[in-house]
Amino acid sequence: MKIKHIFLSVTAIAVIFASASAQTGAGDSEFKEHVRRQRAEFERFKQQTQTDFNNYRDSVNREYAAFLEQKWKVFDMRKEDPPIKTPVPVPPVYDPASPRPAPEKVPVITPPLPLLPPPNPQPKPEPAKPDSPDSPDSPVSPSKPVRDRKPQPEPLQYPVKIEFFGTPVALKRLSSPSLKPLPGVSEKDVASYWSLLSKQPHEEWSNEIWRVKTELGLNDWGMYLLINKLFKVYFPSGTANEQVIFTVFMLNQSGYRARVGRNQNELVPLIAFQQKVYYMYFFRYGEGDNTVRYSALNPQHKDLSAIRSCEIDFPGATRNLDMRIETSPHLTNSLRSSTTEFGRNTCTINYNRNLVDFYSTYPCVDFPVYAGAPLDPVTLQSIESQVGQDIRDRSQEEGVNLLLHFVQQAFRYKTDTEQFGHERWLFAEETVASPFSDCEDRSILFAQLARRILGMQTVLIHYPGIHVATAVKFDNRQTDGDHIIVNGTKYLICDPTYTGANLGTAMPDLKNVKVEVFPIN
Repeated sequence: MKIKHIFLSVTAIAVIFASASAQTGAGDSEFKEHVRRQRAEFERFKQQTQTDFNNYRDSVNREYAAFLEQKWKVFDMRKEDPPIKTPVPVPPVYDPASPRPAPEKVPVITPPLPLLPPPNPQPKPEPAKPDSPDSPDSPVSPSKPVRDRKPQPEPLQYPVKIEFFGTPVALKRLSSPSLKPLPGVSEKDVASYWSLLSKQPHEEWSNEIWRVKTELGLNDWGMYLLINKLFKVYFPSGTANEQVIFTVFMLNQSGYRARVGRNQNELVPLIAFQQKVYYMYFFRYGEGDNTVRYSALNPQHKDLSAIRSCEIDFPGATRNLDMRIETSPHLTNSLRSSTTEFGRNTCTINYNRNLVDFYSTYPCVDFPVYAGAPLDPVTLQSIESQVGQDIRDRSQEEGVNLLLHFVQQAFRYKTDTEQFGHERWLFAEETVASPFSDCEDRSILFAQLARRILGMQTVLIHYPGIHVATAVKFDNRQTDGDHIIVNGTKYLICDPTYTGANLGTAMPDLKNVKVEVFPIN
């Protein structure tokens, strides 16, 4: 409450001062002197307020370091049941000669969330000049990246040059004196290192993180990766365990829920995500509506059935890491191409390698995060040129079938276990870049194309533990086929994995399986 009152007082003084400055008679020397005194007083008050805030923040870090030094609690970890347990090993092929049964209404398990209107069809980008290396019609060599960002002179105050997913970034040369090495991973060791960090100019570090986050249009996950990158820049000799403490420390200073966990001799970041995260060990902390789910970032997929951590949250950390992508990160365009077959034609689809590399760091989160992310115009224009430039002028039924057959035929099928050794869901651009894809990847890509090219509302449908497909809302109520009812509205099933099947055709073996609906925002 003390901090809140201070900021309210600052605001009130600023309003009074602005009002006084606007009064007539400002040329009067007495009034000018009054204004000068008010300015000086206001500046002193601001400095004192900042000092008070710094003292408050330092006291919070001291108190939390004291808690870290106490014996950590053992939390039993568990994994979320995976949405896809037994995926379709080989996608079936539709036989148009077989008799087609009457259309069926597929049962829905849970009531869907409110749906937002679909995005308007994404406008076609202005065609690049024929001699431009970024023209979709120009040849692209996978071994030679093309960058669309011209080098700009960097300000002198940003002399430290790094790359973030192939994108040049300039940083200030911040004060980062050498920290004493972390001697071990005991409670006392972690608390001591936390105290050392709290005495460093971490406010400067935070300002740089937020500045670059804004410049690159990064979401919370991008900020998390940026924090890890900055640790390696400013502390090049730092260890992996030190990096975990630094990352959690910086997230906490910015108000995000995060903890340091310990598994034997290894420290692990424990993050509270806004969305559900799959294939990660987690524990729940708190009770009732205040329960917080902490997931262990564990890219090596180690066994983390139990983990130790401080029993309390960092004071003031109330935000969860939001994995949604509302705007594409501003990454330099390193153009690559993927070649595939559609009908009798060879297709060349372009994508940004840097964007794909960024997406590849994502853990498995809720399906709508992938289907609701912006689609890179480079990839969108490239795909639209393959399926037919006149697709926007066709009927919705013709356009959907064309896009559906394209996704069914142009991408080779392989389950995630066969391709990666574990489940991993792909953004649309990743599917284009990957040699193989499975049901959820195809459904995400198809949903993106129907939304961005045709401006149609789509949902993802999940046959629990088995399969993911897409359903599309048509303007013509007479358009018929296998469907689901969402908020009283019919959505026709469009299955990008059922090769050769048109809209409104569900896989025969799954027609009576109840589905979950995932709205796409």
